[in-house]
Amino acid sequence: MVTSPVEIVTLAPQPALAVHGDVAPPDLPSLFGRAFSAVPAAAAAAGVDLVGPPFGLFPSMPGETVEVEAGFPVSAATGATGGTGEAEGVHDLLLPGGEVAQALHTGPYDKVVETYAAMESWMGEQGMVPAGPPWESYLSDPEAEPDPQQWRTLVCWPVARGA
Repeated sequence: MVTSPVEIVTLAPQPALAVHGDVAPPDLPSLFGRAFSAVPAAAAAAGVDLVGPPFGLFPSMPGETVEVEAGFPVSAATGATGGTGEAEGVHDLLLPGGEVAQALHTGPYDKVVETYAAMESWMGEQGMVPAGPPWESYLSDPEAEPDPQQWRTLVCWPVARGA
């Protein structure tokens, strides 16, 4: 596993389409698979473009279950609410803007927790604190790159200056 140095970037809020889940960790691949097929179909039906790699946003700290919003950044909000009759529960989401700590994790997904620990330590050293839910952008497609040691995941975590 390799983690790039952490850097601070300023991002604009980004419209996205996502599927919400609150699942046991072993069920994450199934949720991501469903979301990563449902969201492109919903985007095409709504006439918006996918404008970035798939992501998983984690609104709360994992425990026995993992709360996740899985989807893709899109060119514009669609008004989708994930309500009855909407494709696979797909809904609009806004990825946060502002100052974000970023690090590139290279390696298997089950080792990304080490990147989070490194980022949290770095934030503390810089006098920063987490200021919102982190998300991961999946830059590698496991079907195209079967070697997990080569998978690349960009970890983004909103930050604020500590008090």
